[in-house]
Amino acid sequence: MSDSPANPPFGDPVFAPAPFPVGTPIAPAPRKPFSPLGAFVLVLVCIFVLAVAGLAILAFLTGTGTDASSGRRRAIALNAEAIQLLKQNQASAALAKFVEATTLDPENPRIFSNRALARHLTGDNAGALNDCEIALRLDPNEAGALANRGMIRGDSMELDLAIADLDRALALDPSMALAWCNRGACHMYNGDNERAYADFNEALRRDDSTAEAYAGRAMIRFLRGEVDDALEDADAAILRNRRSSQAWMSRALVHMSKKSDEEAEKDATTAIELGPQNPMAYLIRGEVRAAAGNRDTARADLDQAVKLTAAGSGRRRFVDQFRQQLGYAEDKK
Repeated sequence: MSDSPANPPFGDPVFAPAPFPVGTPIAPAPRKPFSPLGAFVLVLVCIFVLAVAGLAILAFLTGTGTDASSGRRRAIALNAEAIQLLKQNQASAALAKFVEATTLDPENPRIFSNRALARHLTGDNAGALNDCEIALRLDPNEAGALANRGMIRGDSMELDLAIADLDRALALDPSMALAWCNRGACHMYNGDNERAYADFNEALRRDDSTAEAYAGRAMIRFLRGEVDDALEDADAAILRNRRSSQAWMSRALVHMSKKSDEEAEKDATTAIELGPQNPMAYLIRGEVRAAAGNRDTARADLDQAVKLTAAGSGRRRFVDQFRQQLGYAEDKK
């Protein structure tokens, strides 16, 4: 709003000239000669008045613009702080900052995409998918939102939908190492180990600090019978992220294949502690315990693996295969 005084109320005259007597002719005022200097001054005054009026109108129209800009800057700062918390495995603290950031800037698709990841890591997959949808409504080409939705769908074993999302995400931004890794995992559970292996390799070419890619490649190498190479990849995964449930699970699998049952059970237990929703970790520990003759604890682990997998999914097929090998039919649960 301008600092100039307000106009007087309607009806209040600015001046009141003295009335002329009735019938008195009004003589025209004598004209002064035209002055170029005066005209120039008048033009300058008009320009000044128009400029002041323009600034006043602009200030009025953008009166909340400064606050909005400040809010967006604060949202970006909160987003950066939350990302650092995610890297420190503090998903709940990160989520709180993402929530505040989206309140300050509800039109930033990247922040909603990041909030989806935080919700997923705290176990709220429904909320995570909703955040992905919000991000994609704001920007249908938000690669991060597509990658996160693909990851969440992959975890739910909606593999074809997950791969479609990840295909689009990588076409938009092929630099996302974790998206390559997640697509590799989807291919692996679809039984396409060659594509899975290629995706894990590409993830590591993009970023060799991606623990999950080493863990995934370890599983493929295990399935190929390349046990020593698989162990090397599993060790590399743990070295890069000691809090990765997948990393410990992959090494437990290799130890189990090498008949190192004590090490396998220890690694599987660590994987379960870090990821209580990791069905493969329960599966491996159940197999090891069954081999050791601990059938009751083995049954409990294998039953938990079944509870954590959807019927008809790739994970369930792995679980059922091991259960059948151990003689645990569905009707014996």
